[in-house]
Amino acid sequence: MRILIGQHGAQADQVVLLFGLGLLGSSIESSLLGAGYVHRETVAFNWTDPTSWPTALRPIEDHCRSRAPRRISVSWTAGGQGFSCTEDEARLEIESLMAVLGMIEDLRRSPGPERLDFHFVSSAGGLFEGQRVVDWSSAPSPLRPYGHLKLRQEELLRDNFDDHELSIYRPSTVYGPMAQKPHHGLINNLVNDGLRGRSTTLDAHVMSLRDYVYCSDIGAFISRRIKSPEVGYTGSPIHFLVSARCSSIFEVVRTIERVLHLKIRY
Repeated sequence: MRILIGQHGAQADQVVLLFGLGLLGSSIESSLLGAGYVHRETVAFNWTDPTSWPTALRPIEDHCRSRAPRRISVSWTAGGQGFSCTEDEARLEIESLMAVLGMIEDLRRSPGPERLDFHFVSSAGGLFEGQRVVDWSSAPSPLRPYGHLKLRQEELLRDNFDDHELSIYRPSTVYGPMAQKPHHGLINNLVNDGLRGRSTTLDAHVMSLRDYVYCSDIGAFISRRIKSPEVGYTGSPIHFLVSARCSSIFEVVRTIERVLHLKIRY
């Protein structure tokens, strides 16, 4: 995880804690750095070893206490298993969130920050898999452990934060460059397998529709809300981050073939 601090204006007395530095976490960090925040510290965090969490969280809490900022913002994009996660892996991710919430509760105690806000990236696909025409009135009905994980995490956060302190982002299918995990996600798999002349195994019908959103667009939106919580605030902590234009997997395949001048096998 990373610790960033603000340098200018109202952000000069703000600490940002970034838990998760994958596709979306890195996009949020990049956007914040571009907005004038600076990197203060990197803390190693072993998500699969609960016994190491107290040791990892201690310097984070100490840093926040030593700076005594007026505002602490937490960004949570942690968890790299995705739709394939098992019940045991989901349980471990819930436990890791609870450990961080315990640290936050300690930070709230006097003398705590004037404001502490939490920015949590959930999943529209995980919560509404199989449902059609999803809107604000739709109730989540997860089909897999991953979806149940996200719903449970949302519930935990709503139990621990008031609505004005909490932002829950529900993106659809996210895509973008990811150097550390080049085989993560449908588009990355199609590109990598195509360049290597390998076949890609699909987990859906080729004519299935998905809503794709670019990672940098999501990172820019979340970073703006970390910088200024009032941006995009509607009175509800939930934000659907979607493009509102669905594309079939077949269309995605043809687009990649046209752009990269190659034939994709699937």
